Amino acid sequence: MAAFAGSQFIAFFATLRRVRTFDHFGDYATNTAFSAFHDLSVRAFALYHDGIAEANMSRPLTDLVRRMMYVAEGSSVGLRLNASWALTHPAFSLCRDRFEQCVRFSWLARQSDAREWYRYIADYYLTRNRLKHAFRQSGIDPGVNLDDGLDEAPPHVRERFAYWRNTPIDQMARRRDALDGITGSRVDREALFGFYDSIYRQGSSVSHYDLYSINMLGLYKGPEGLVLAPDPSMPTVLALHCAIFDIIQCAEALAKSEVPPPAETLDGLIADWWTFVRRTGMLDNPTNPQTAPAD
Repeated sequence: MAAFAGSQFIAFFATLRRVRTFDHFGDYATNTAFSAFHDLSVRAFALYHDGIAEANMSRPLTDLVRRMMYVAEGSSVGLRLNASWALTHPAFSLCRDRFEQCVRFSWLARQSDAREWYRYIADYYLTRNRLKHAFRQSGIDPGVNLDDGLDEAPPHVRERFAYWRNTPIDQMARRRDALDGITGSRVDREALFGFYDSIYRQGSSVSHYDLYSINMLGLYKGPEGLVLAPDPSMPTVLALHCAIFDIIQCAEALAKSEVPPPAETLDGLIADWWTFVRRTGMLDNPTNPQTAPAD
């Protein structure tokens, strides 16, 4: 049964790669900087798909990694499709999601034992338990059985189940950066904590619909006169961040699936990313802790 499910996943991912989604980018695809970072994301996921096809599909962890990467790729594609002048706000919200996905996945992937993975799985049952009570209180029939017996567990056990969601994302990013890398490539030297303020905090403003996100709008000269829109460079900024999150997660997903990551190819992706970043000048602020590693 597991082998059959694995073959279905491979077939589905192969189909996903053939979907001509990116034909719908529109005119913004002609932006050289945006296209460069978009291409890095495409290359990263192509590398991941080629490698994961060689993984041992009978390993439960490999199946979980593939499912997590499915969500990651869907979020990345959605971000890049929305990264336009008109849809910068939803793209920013998705970039916030990609940051959190990458941090949480990398934190798990870099662990030397399975303790954090067990906590991650435990959170699934806590979520189901909370949904069960929420549906019951609202009088809604969820249509599925959400009772896993967690109500009968001692209070201290239920509290331990809440560990995963109670860990702040900035704290997790900082701890992740302190762990040893697992890919044997330049990916291992890329930090994530530095993106917390620039991406997570600002993206959260969009999600929370606060005034900061509203005031991202300004008047800019468009093809037919002045338009109300975010900064015209913002789509490139989002694609830039999306690309590094994609490269890191794709590389570590292969390593965690016991597929040797191609270090030379990954080194090339990181080198290209930093080359494009330098050309844009978008991370040149000396106060930004995210700086290019020495070659």
